[in-house]
Amino acid sequence: MQIYSQDEIEKIFQASQIAAQALSSLYGKIVPGISTQQINDWLQSFIESKGASCACIGYKGFPKACCTSVNQVVCHGIPSSSMILREGNIINVDVVVLKDGYHGDTSRMFYVGKVNIRDKALVENTYLAMMAGIEAIQIGQPTNIIGEAIENYINSLDIKYGIVENYCGHGLGKKMHESPSIFHYKTPKYKGHIIQPGMCFTVEPMINAGSKEVRTLADEWTVVTKDRSMSAQWEHTIAITETGYRILSIDENYKTPFQY
Repeated sequence: MQIYSQDEIEKIFQASQIAAQALSSLYGKIVPGISTQQINDWLQSFIESKGASCACIGYKGFPKACCTSVNQVVCHGIPSSSMILREGNIINVDVVVLKDGYHGDTSRMFYVGKVNIRDKALVENTYLAMMAGIEAIQIGQPTNIIGEAIENYINSLDIKYGIVENYCGHGLGKKMHESPSIFHYKTPKYKGHIIQPGMCFTVEPMINAGSKEVRTLADEWTVVTKDRSMSAQWEHTIAITETGYRILSIDENYKTPFQY
């Protein structure tokens, strides 16, 4: 597990800020009739204008600058000129920036036009689940308190959701994916790592409106819900400082789902 210095955390912060600003640049652009390829192109242009690069391009063969996951797509959706957004869609846009040798990783949900109450509730509760996990972070405690807090929040709801267990948060910095793994559900037999200053990792729960079960499509990237239910995800990059946690991936134009 990598422990980063204050100077290194500042570099991760700078990469995370470019990622956050790139997502904020999409507000007002994600509307019915655009393609997910357009989203990809806008983000790539923005990130490169900041002297950074899109770390997803070529990562284990991934062909695009970001992931665009629409409706029942859980994660790793590949942008395409043939994927046209429609009124009422929900979409997660996930981007990883590489700047001066360090990574920043974040994703947000966007509404396409007017979205129904059920899907808005899924997006809002996924955001609140992420924040419950982040707010549980305490120096000296094991990382599994994050997943416990997320699952406790989801289980407290009147709506029954599925927490995806196939994917998890992760350390990042010099590499896109590092130790520790951050699970988004209870793992009583796996405590994880003790949280300490200098750690950097993501918290990024994926919540399904139905079953937690997922499958991967023939492109070997796109992950969808098995029952075709809707799915949502939010993601932040977190640094642990001497006094607690710091969210690195919020910029001045950041919006929660309650601010649309």
